[in-house]
Amino acid sequence: MSAQTKNLSFFHSLKWKISAVIVVILLIVLGAISYLTFNSAAEIVRNQIDENINLVASSYQSNVEAMLKTLDRQIDSIDSDSSFNGYFTLMEGLYPGSESEPEAREEFTVNIDSFMGMQYSAAGALGSVKDNIENIEFAYLAMADGTVIADSRAYSAQALEDNEHYLREKLDQDLYKDINFGTIHRENDQNYLLYNSPIYADDGETITAYIVLALNPEIVYSELQSLDIENAENYKLINSEGQIIRAQDKELFSDQIDNSWFINETTAENTVNSEEVGGNYLLKNQITDNLALAVEIPTEQMLAPVTRLGKTIWTVSGIFLVLALLITFLFISWQLKPLSSFMESFRKMKNGDLRNQVKMKGKDLKRKDEIGIMAGIFNEMLEELNNLVIDINSQAQNLNTSAEKMDQNSREVNKGAEEVGLAVENLSAGSEEQLAQIEESNNNVQRLNREIKEVDHNAEEIANGADEVLGKIEKGNQSVNSSINNINDLSQETKEVAELIQNLGTMSEEIGNIVVLINDISNQTNLLALNAAIEAARAGEAGRGFSVVADEIRSLAEESAGATEKISKLIEKIQFGVDKAVNSMDQNEELVGASVESIEATNNIFKEIRKVSKNLGSSINNVVARIGSMREESENVENAINDIAKVTRDFASSSQQISAATEEQTASTDEILTTAVELKSMSEELIANINDFKVE
Repeated sequence: MSAQTKNLSFFHSLKWKISAVIVVILLIVLGAISYLTFNSAAEIVRNQIDENINLVASSYQSNVEAMLKTLDRQIDSIDSDSSFNGYFTLMEGLYPGSESEPEAREEFTVNIDSFMGMQYSAAGALGSVKDNIENIEFAYLAMADGTVIADSRAYSAQALEDNEHYLREKLDQDLYKDINFGTIHRENDQNYLLYNSPIYADDGETITAYIVLALNPEIVYSELQSLDIENAENYKLINSEGQIIRAQDKELFSDQIDNSWFINETTAENTVNSEEVGGNYLLKNQITDNLALAVEIPTEQMLAPVTRLGKTIWTVSGIFLVLALLITFLFISWQLKPLSSFMESFRKMKNGDLRNQVKMKGKDLKRKDEIGIMAGIFNEMLEELNNLVIDINSQAQNLNTSAEKMDQNSREVNKGAEEVGLAVENLSAGSEEQLAQIEESNNNVQRLNREIKEVDHNAEEIANGADEVLGKIEKGNQSVNSSINNINDLSQETKEVAELIQNLGTMSEEIGNIVVLINDISNQTNLLALNAAIEAARAGEAGRGFSVVADEIRSLAEESAGATEKISKLIEKIQFGVDKAVNSMDQNEELVGASVESIEATNNIFKEIRKVSKNLGSSINNVVARIGSMREESENVENAINDIAKVTRDFASSSQQISAATEEQTASTDEILTTAVELKSMSEELIANINDFKVE
């Protein structure tokens, strides 16, 4: 196992990451579900509590209404009592009105004493309601201005002694007029609930008096249904001033409720307000104008079932998450098990092993999911890489063979170029020597021409010096023969140089063919390198090493292509020089032929001169006669020799150009040889890199 595989820790593995992501998603989903469940359950609990409170409030409202109706019936019974009605009618007739003068009201109070017997009867009628309703403590009758004219506590003369102060007393409005059920009246350290009922005049609109009942607080417990609900201690019936009218603890009656929210929260009748304040759930249900059901439940206590449900959900969710993590991890580990085989195969590919044993096995290929598809693609990629490396190796071998052949041919061309250079140097030296001889012949001809002129001027001296002239002619004849021989040698050497140059052209064409072959190989190698780079890119990280080899192959192919292009240019220059040299050789050969003909003509002239000289003694007259024509011929010879000298100079210059071209060709062949050596070295290096791969 490679170092990278060993260093792959558990928490960095793909299966752990996927499992963790799935568990996190499940955790988020379960958290959201738990949150929504908790809020929904809390809302349900609140609605249930609100419903219970509304039921209690509705029950209280019904009980209060029933109780007040009962009290109204009792008051109606009092009003229908004849003694009470007679006394009230009398007092109503004597009553000066609420807007009367104080003296008139004083006189009215005095009249009460005058009719005390009737007051006792009226007080008895007021007290009769105590027999019908247990929790009525007392009752009194007050006129519209608040003057008490009858009190159930003053029902007799004896009772009057202790309760006389209740009669004729003018009460505050909140003790007879402005009374709503639920108002607490404290008297003699006792708390009472007051309830009034107005008495109307005959017009049905004007209130003339009020019957007021003082109720024991126990009435709210006897008449109002007891609470059989959970957290009943949190339910309180309060009045508009915040005083407790009914609570589970009776000792709390008339106490001020602790939370001022219930006092400050203004509500209309039959309306409900609720709010969470300071960790408590507060609800106020207005039953009547002066009574409201106040409920204060700690939020924690109210939501205790929901909290227990939340804990249960989280516990179950935690167990589920652990099981989900375990099952997910095992499932993903089973699904991703082939990745270990992939990693091992990629490691072998990294080390250059492309054999069949690296391929994915059959059980992975049989899978129908992405893993099976990847395994099939991996095997196909491995097969393609294997074939590609084999092809590159074959091409590299061919390239190496071509490089060796190119190296050998380059050496032969270099050797031939050196021989051509040597031959051209020899030819150049011979041309210079020939030029010197031609110049010497030209001097001789010029001297001969002068002598002929002298003969023309002095025929007798010619005759006398015939022997001397004959000797000089013999010498000139020898020089001409020598020139002919030299020119013939020059012609032969020129032909040999032409053959060498033609051979050089043929070899250059062979080198050009080899360069074309190398260029084709370079193009094929470059194409193979490109295919290798594509396959390596498709292989991803596993093909990175092979991508480097492909880059080296492509670089080698590009260098080979550059070298072959350079060689082609050098060969073109060589072929151009060769063609130029061949043309120069052809021209030189023609000029040499013309020189040979001219010199042969000169030789013939010298033969004739020799013949004439031999016959000089007998033909002196003929010599003198023909001396003019001889002078002309000698001038022609001089012109011909000048032409030969010019041709020879041109030939010498061409020989120097051929020598320079030969030297340039030699340098080019040296460069070709160096390039061939480098190409051979690069091909050997490519073969060495390819041999690092293990293929079938």
